[in-house]
Amino acid sequence: MDGHYVPNFTLGPDFCRRLAERTSIPLHIHLMIENPDAYIPVFAAFGNPALYIHPETSYHPLRSLQLIQNMIEKVVHLSRVIAEEGLQIRIEVDGNASWQNIPRLVEAGAQILVAGSSSIFEKGSDLKTNIHRLYELVGLS
Repeated sequence: MDGHYVPNFTLGPDFCRRLAERTSIPLHIHLMIENPDAYIPVFAAFGNPALYIHPETSYHPLRSLQLIQNMIEKVVHLSRVIAEEGLQIRIEVDGNASWQNIPRLVEAGAQILVAGSSSIFEKGSDLKTNIHRLYELVGLS
């Protein structure tokens, strides 16, 4: 909170950086601030957190969301680190596992996808057909 968008001022970048240094638990950072674009890169550097904004506080909300996303690149990077370290870790992506993103996520190295309303539970479509489509996209058919 920045004291502008809301009257309180709490938990700034220094606090979040120190917290990220001391825990392996992913941070979920809710930016209740004006002009989030100025701070998204700052907070994004703290252990790959989940960032949330209020779109009405941004001059260009779509640009703000693009600053936050770049998920495919994060999966590629994480996949490389796991391979380099010889770890036995599976990558899970929860959110926007859409028909368009599923092949890209799998190619990037994701092994677990939380599919929802943008794919298998797509409104007005047949669940059985969608499950078969999902299997095809991930190479299980």
